[in-house]
Amino acid sequence: MVKFTRQRGLFGGYEPQPRDPRGRKRIAWCQQTAEKIVVLAAQEATQEAIAQAVGLSVKTLVRIYAGELAEAATTLRQAVFEAQVRRATEKGSTPAAKFVLAVLDKEDLRPRARRRPAPDSITPPARLGKKDQAQLDATTAHEGTTWAKRLQ
Repeated sequence: MVKFTRQRGLFGGYEPQPRDPRGRKRIAWCQQTAEKIVVLAAQEATQEAIAQAVGLSVKTLVRIYAGELAEAATTLRQAVFEAQVRRATEKGSTPAAKFVLAVLDKEDLRPRARRRPAPDSITPPARLGKKDQAQLDATTAHEGTTWAKRLQ
């Protein structure tokens, strides 16, 4: 389709506007469209149906939203599971909390407490009072200074 400008040309007619040489703008990734694609793909819709629903061609859909198409079902299932468990645990459901812990243990995702090795014969140092600590500090105060060589 040729657009005409309002200016009259040399011979009295309207001159066509020059076409933009850059071509059509590229379609960019969009969060809203990605969420629609995840929902449709999780419902096991075909790529043609998804492309038609979001207004893209199948080639463009696969090129731009390949990750969403591949992981749609697991992503949506995981989100639904997390929402259900969160609601159940917020209500105080003990079976839900136990189920969460069982799943975390099964997947080895539960944070583990770090165990320190048991000390064999290490006894903690005796706590010193203020005066004893000051006396101990005074005996080693010269270390690391120029006076250390002279005091030896």
